[in-house]
Parts: sequence; C-alpha cells; structure tokens
Amino acid sequence: MKRSPLSFPFFPGDWLSSARIAAMTPAQEGAYVRLLAYTWEEPSCCIPSDDSTLATLSRLGPGWRRLKDQIKACFTTCPDHPERLTNLKLWEQRQAYYAFQNRQTEAGKRGMAKRWGSLSQPDNQTIGSLSSGYEKTIGSLLSGYEKTI
Repeated sequence: MKRSPLSFPFFPGDWLSSARIAAMTPAQEGAYVRLLAYTWEEPSCCIPSDDSTLATLSRLGPGWRRLKDQIKACFTTCPDHPERLTNLKLWEQRQAYYAFQNRQTEAGKRGMAKRWGSLSQPDNQTIGSLSSGYEKTIGSLLSGYEKTI
C-alpha cells in the first residue's frame, strides 16, 4: 500500500474564487477542509460516503444533516472505490504525485544500474561480499594521498 504524501496542495486562488466555497457557512467551510484532509490521508484518496461517518469526520455531528448538501457537492464517487467519495481535484493531484514518485523511482534505479551495474553478480556474490574490494580501493586512494602530503 502506498504511503500518503505528508501534505496536500492547496490553491488559494481557486479556493477564494470558488462560488461553492463562497456560499458555505464558516462551519461548512471548516468541515470541508477537514474532509479534504481525511481524504488526502487515505492511501486511496477516498473517504466513506455514509452520513454517519462524514458527520463524525467533519465534526458537525448532528448538524451534518442540515449542512451536508453544499459540502457533499464538492465530492464525487471515487474512481477506484465506487462506494466511497473523493474530491476530484485532490484525487488528480494524488495520481500526479504517484506518477512523479514512480518516475523518480525508475530514474533512481536506472542511475544505480548505470553506475554500479546489476546487483546480482554472475558468481552469486552478494553486495556485502563485494565490500572487501571497496576497502582495497579506498585504501589505495588514501595511501596515494598520504604520499602527496
């Protein structure tokens, strides 16, 4: 299971210019931010869709029934989990994060392979057993350095 990124992107211009956000009460806006945070923390970037759980997560409690319509309008069915909800913009940002993470991982693997070659040696040596050659190389470098001092 993939780990959630530590923070989620927030676009103040989009937030402040959103007619949906402007129409919310401060309680609804706070509940929406809390639900976005819970959404981001989930590895699937989706939250439960049942009103009981959403009332608890949003901290609106019994007030959820009265205030939920404008908040739920900012969520959609999760593409990967149809029984859950997600915020589409947040979900797209998460997918972009995972794509970037995968590209970086692959680039690191290619760089490592280019620099060090394959980790599986033909004579079945492990990386630990190759360290003696490394120590000899460092030793020869240091001995040459001492001669120049």
